[in-house]
Amino acid sequence: MSIESIEERLEAYLKDNPIYVWGRQERALKSAGFDIQPAVNPFSSYLKTSHVKGVLVSPSWCVGGLTGGSCYGDNADRPVEAEEKPAWLENLMERVFPEVSFLKFRRIQKACVTFSYSDPEYYGNYRDMACEVLRVSDLLDILQS
Repeated sequence: MSIESIEERLEAYLKDNPIYVWGRQERALKSAGFDIQPAVNPFSSYLKTSHVKGVLVSPSWCVGGLTGGSCYGDNADRPVEAEEKPAWLENLMERVFPEVSFLKFRRIQKACVTFSYSDPEYYGNYRDMACEVLRVSDLLDILQS
């Protein structure tokens, strides 16, 4: 598979499925040294969004936290149920690179890095969140090998 073919297919996918980051997810990725670029979110004109240059970012999912705190003095003491990790990489590979072998797919999975961050709310409530990041250069290297 040529690099031009890989890049064309990935560009076409991202045109229809843009990746936006904002808020705490954006700050977590920025603090990890990723190149954050301003972007226009066509779904929300008032929400400041960004694009992370050179990487694919999964949707965030909740991995835990506490809830129950209130303005009446209740403590945040009930655990937040963790969400299932999104199948973003499986969906991407199935739609864009369906011919990739299982072994290459496993290598791509291992190249993904998980970032965790906390999303605080009022009254001591918070959610622990996570997202995965895959560098496009790593994806290209694996697909070309």
